[in-house]
Amino acid sequence: MIDPATHLIIMDVPGELTGPIEDAALQPNGSQIATVDRFTGLNIWDMHTGSLVYFDRDLIVAWRVAWSPNGQYLLVSSIDEMVMRDARGNPLFSLPGAPEDVPHVEFSPNEQYLALGFTYRLEIYDLTQRQSLISNIIPGFRHSIQWSAGGSIILAAYNRRDAKEISTVL
Repeated sequence: MIDPATHLIIMDVPGELTGPIEDAALQPNGSQIATVDRFTGLNIWDMHTGSLVYFDRDLIVAWRVAWSPNGQYLLVSSIDEMVMRDARGNPLFSLPGAPEDVPHVEFSPNEQYLALGFTYRLEIYDLTQRQSLISNIIPGFRHSIQWSAGGSIILAAYNRRDAKEISTVL
């Protein structure tokens, strides 16, 4: 972790504790960092002390982690499952889908919805109802997804393999 004002390293996580990090996410309030990797699963670190506060070694090939906007939820994806967790790392519920293919994760601003950008489709989940609302199959590799500030519009940019161009879907 680097301080943007001073450009100094303010937290360095030793590789022997994590293995090769696949993904990392800073909790929005800046108090914790979640990391995942293929060999040591999920790790949650205290940003101020640098200490490991939670770990789950049972995850196999973990590779995506994302905090919700207020840090209430933590989504962790591995080759076997996608699990919504609380801020301490405890599992809350599983999400259906193909977790090995989740290149992009985006929570809605109000944390009610979760957008998952798979290689060839966009899924929108209602987290309060714990159900899929939309599964939109779009030809091409998903490059990015983003919610509008009000949470009523989702932008999905993708590269159509046949046209080799970036398009957007609203």
